[in-house]
Amino acid sequence: MKTQFTSSVVQNWPIKMICMAIALILFVFHRTNSLEERLFSVPLIIEIDDTMAPASIYTGVIHITLRGEPSNTRTVLAEDIEAYVDLKGKGKGVHRVPVQTRKKGASASIEPLEISVEPLEISMALDFKISKHVQLNVNIQGVAQQGYELISYTLTPNEALIEGPLDVLSGIESLSTDTVVLDGRGGDFSIMINIINTDPLVRIRGTGMTEFQGSIQEIIHRANFDDVPISITGLNRLFSVRLGSVRGSVSIEGTQLSMQDYQPDASLLFVDCSSIEETGIYTLPVLTNLPSGMRLIRREPETLIVRVTNR
Repeated sequence: MKTQFTSSVVQNWPIKMICMAIALILFVFHRTNSLEERLFSVPLIIEIDDTMAPASIYTGVIHITLRGEPSNTRTVLAEDIEAYVDLKGKGKGVHRVPVQTRKKGASASIEPLEISVEPLEISMALDFKISKHVQLNVNIQGVAQQGYELISYTLTPNEALIEGPLDVLSGIESLSTDTVVLDGRGGDFSIMINIINTDPLVRIRGTGMTEFQGSIQEIIHRANFDDVPISITGLNRLFSVRLGSVRGSVSIEGTQLSMQDYQPDASLLFVDCSSIEETGIYTLPVLTNLPSGMRLIRREPETLIVRVTNR
C-alpha cells in the first residue's frame, strides 16, 4: 500500500510541480496586489556621542514607504516611524552610514509591515563639539519722530551661547539680530528680537532671542547769540537810568523744534530795577527771559552797574 501511495505521489510529478509553482505565483501576485503603500517624510535623527557634532550639511528629511495590509498601514502616522543614523563611537572625519528605521506607537505591533527609506545611506563629517559666547550686533534702521533721536540702547543679553563643530565655531565671533525699525518712535521703548543664525550646523542655546531697550530723546541744539541788547525793567517812574548802548551775549540750548526758528529780541537780556527805592549806584544781575524748552548755558555780562538818578 505504501508503494501505491509513493507511486501516486511521483506519478505525473513534473505536471504537479508546475501546478504548485503556478499556485504559488498566483498567491504571491494576489498578496502583492492586496498590499497598500503609504508615503510620507520624517525628520532624520542623528545618534552621536556627546563630544562630537555634525560638521557637514546633510539631508534632514527621510522619505518613508510603508507596505502592508490597508487596515494596518492606514493607522500608522508619520510620528510612528523614526529614521536615524547611528554614529556613536565615530571620531572626527567623514563617515558613510545606512539610514535605519525604528517602529513605535501604532506601528510597533503591526506585522507584517515593510518599511523602505530614501536615501538608503548618508555621508556625514564629524568634528569635536564645542560651545562659546559671541557678541550680538543689532541692525537699526529708520529715523525716529521728527525732532527726536536714538541716543543709546542696550541688549539683554548682549551675548549668545552657541555650540557646534570646532572648525565652524572658530570662525564665528558675533551674530546679528533682526532689524529694529525706529520709524515714528518718540520715546523710550523695549522689544524682544530674534538672534539670526544662518548656519544649520550651529545651535543657539536658550531662547534665541534678546531684549532691545532703546532710549529716545528730543534732539538738543546749542546756539550762541552776540550783540544782544540789555533792557531795563521795573524801574520806578520817579527815577531814570542812563546806560547808553549796553549789549551782551548768551549761549543757550534747546530742543530742535523750539530752536529751529528762534531769534533773540530785546527781552532776552534784562536788568530788574523794581527793588530800587532811591537814587544811587547799584550792581544788579543780568537776567534772561528764555522761551519754554530752552536752557541758558552762558551769559555775559553776569552783572551790570547802573546809576539811578531822579527823573
